[in-house]
Amino acid sequence: MNIRLYIKERWLTLLFFLLVTLFTYSVYKLDTSLTLTQTSEAYILMGWLLFLCVFSLLDYVILTQRVKKINQFSELHASNAELEDFTYPLDATLAKQIEKVVYELETYRNEIETRTAEELDFITKWIHDIKVPIAAARLIIESEEETLPPNLYDSISRELFSIEESAQRVFMK
Repeated sequence: MNIRLYIKERWLTLLFFLLVTLFTYSVYKLDTSLTLTQTSEAYILMGWLLFLCVFSLLDYVILTQRVKKINQFSELHASNAELEDFTYPLDATLAKQIEKVVYELETYRNEIETRTAEELDFITKWIHDIKVPIAAARLIIESEEETLPPNLYDSISRELFSIEESAQRVFMK
């Protein structure tokens, strides 16, 4: 996570700190009964800004580690035992959602593989089943070659060859 994404993620918190700082500074400036020197005012303002910077830095480091852990979890297709490693409830919820999506993806992938295997088996059986009648028809016309008119024999032979080629192309794909 870079600093721009961090600011985009945490803009409301950062705005809150900035507004609290400005409010505190304004109260000190506008309340004339408070006797603060300009140096004290500067120290208070710098203190608030320092707190804002320290908070932002710590929050940035923690958020970056959280994002890194979520990314590692999603890449590893982690198990339930790793869900307990998440300290923050939101991270655990995200991890559960990731795990659910991964599980659904694996289930879908297995269903597709099963369907593909079933379809391949069906096609293979169909190709085998269709080749038997083609071979039988070829044997029949070859045994009757002399009794059939030559143009009828050639036409049937070409059509049987075309059917065989089509069945073979389906099998090769």
